[in-house]
Amino acid sequence: MTIQQSPYLQSFNIIINKEYNLSERDIVLDLNKKHTLNIHKINAIRSVYKKQNIQSLSEYFELILEQLNLSNPIWQYFLSKKQRENYTNYIKTEIADTLLITTDYFFESFVDRLKLFRCLKPINYNNELLDVPVYNHDSVTGRLTITHGHNFLTMKKDKRQDLVTPYENHTLLEIDFSSCEPYFYLSFLEKISNETDVYSLVRKDLNISDSIERSKLKRSVISILYGAANKTVKRLSGLSIDEIKAIRRYLQITEFEANLRKEFDDAGFIKNFYGRPVLSDANLVNYWVQSSAVDFCCLAFYQMLKDNDFLKAHAVIHDAIIVSCPNEKIKDINNLKFLREEVSNFNVPIKIKPLKEDN
Repeated sequence: MTIQQSPYLQSFNIIINKEYNLSERDIVLDLNKKHTLNIHKINAIRSVYKKQNIQSLSEYFELILEQLNLSNPIWQYFLSKKQRENYTNYIKTEIADTLLITTDYFFESFVDRLKLFRCLKPINYNNELLDVPVYNHDSVTGRLTITHGHNFLTMKKDKRQDLVTPYENHTLLEIDFSSCEPYFYLSFLEKISNETDVYSLVRKDLNISDSIERSKLKRSVISILYGAANKTVKRLSGLSIDEIKAIRRYLQITEFEANLRKEFDDAGFIKNFYGRPVLSDANLVNYWVQSSAVDFCCLAFYQMLKDNDFLKAHAVIHDAIIVSCPNEKIKDINNLKFLREEVSNFNVPIKIKPLKEDN
């Protein structure tokens, strides 16, 4: 934009309180990495964290022009030098704030995560073709929500039995991870490999009595990962305080939480296993585990679809996915015992069950 000079106009200030958004033509940032980040990408990243968009100075001028109904204004007489400097500093601050949370995650893992949801296809229910759900990824940990289309996340399990594949000679399958969060975390700690039951491993490694029901052992492990205090875990599980402390030591909760606390205090956020920034320290271990497990599920499901391109995906329900499988391929899919993705290479066990057969 050319700024014209005129000695005949006197300067005055206009203050307009607007949200800001930079256009691609205004600024391009080189992160000295293998990618270049433009303003559209900055605003896309900011949208994941529900931050307002950044707006360029030229667009700010255009807003003034629109409100004043003027043509060909002489801009330096509408904004003082100080205002322009303040505005430029504001933009730099907003960009710097965004760059702090701009990790390779947004150009690598998050891209593949989004590709999974572009694969989804409609499915029949009560003789109607349901709209493909639109998923939202902007929760604190990246845990999924649905904003449009049929909400499979709130659909009762017994209602899923009435779903029908729209494809002839296909069977509708639900593929579900077994104890994904603790299994992922123990894989991260390198304590588990190809075990089918994470709680049996904990029982064996800690020599916990067989008289302790599996459900109680499961409750204690999950509660500890979710940040519950020892007394709360005791009340929920019935285990002794000594047993609970042993599980906590086994899971290395104290050390891991201390590392996450330092990371958050230094940077203002933690990064999950895949590099996604988590901007809250309300429950550091739980947020790291939950966020990492969400990404793992999405990436592993996407890897499964790439490896088995005959599958047609319909919906993701946190750590489960509903797919249509050709009947002649059912045996091949049933042979799958684990799913993995190429970032972690963790093998997490799955359960596969038919929802409804359509021969």
